[in-house]
Amino acid sequence: MPQLRMTGRGLWITALIVPPLAFVALFVVYPIISAFAYAFFDWQGLRRGDFVGLENFHTVLFVEPYRSWTINAFKNNVIVFFALMVLQNGLGFILAYALWRYAGRKPYLRREQGLGYNAAFETWGDQSYLHGYWQSEKYFSAIADTIRADFAFPEFSSPENADMAQRIGETLSVALHVRRGDYVALDAHVLCDQAYYDAALARISNNLSTDPTVFVFSDDPEWAR
Repeated sequence: MPQLRMTGRGLWITALIVPPLAFVALFVVYPIISAFAYAFFDWQGLRRGDFVGLENFHTVLFVEPYRSWTINAFKNNVIVFFALMVLQNGLGFILAYALWRYAGRKPYLRREQGLGYNAAFETWGDQSYLHGYWQSEKYFSAIADTIRADFAFPEFSSPENADMAQRIGETLSVALHVRRGDYVALDAHVLCDQAYYDAALARISNNLSTDPTVFVFSDDPEWAR
C-alpha cells in the first residue's frame, strides 16, 4: 500500500489550521451543542434535574414573564447583530479601503482624468487597477495587430449578411452609426440630432469625387430612417 507522507508545506498548513479549528470547536461548537442538550432538562441552580423534553421551550415562548424576557433578548441580539455586522464591519471596510487607497498599497488605483491619452500610463507597470473608459487608440497601439486579428470577422453564416458585405465592398460606401437606445432610456449622454449627422455626411462628401452610398447601423432604425 502507498504510504502517506506529510510534506513541509503540508505540516505548515496543518499547524496553521488545526489550532484555530480546535479553538472554535472547544469554545464555540461544544458550548452551543451542550446548551441545546441542557435545554431538555430541569435545572435547580447548577444541578441538572429530570428530563422535561420541550417544556422549557414552551415556558420561555409562551409563559410570562419568560416570554417577554425572551422577546427582549431576541430584539437585543438583532440590534447587536446589525451593529456588529453592518456598522462595525462597514466602518472596518471603509477604513481598510481608505488606508489602501491613500497609503499607495498594491494594486494601485489609477483613475482616468479625461478621455484623452495619459502618457503616464506607460510608466505604471503591473498591479495597477484602471478605473475609467481608456478609449484612446494610443493605449492599444503596441498590440494593434493582435486586436485586429482577435476581432476579425468570421465567415458570414447567413446569405443576408454576405449579400450586404458584398454590396458594401462593391461601392464607395460610408458606414453611419446611430446609437440611441440606452442613450435615450438612461438620459445620461448627449444625443446627436439630425443636423449633426447631416453636417457629418456633408463634410465627408465634400472630400469625395462621387456621392457615396451610406449604410446606416442603428439600434433605433425607425428614427434613423
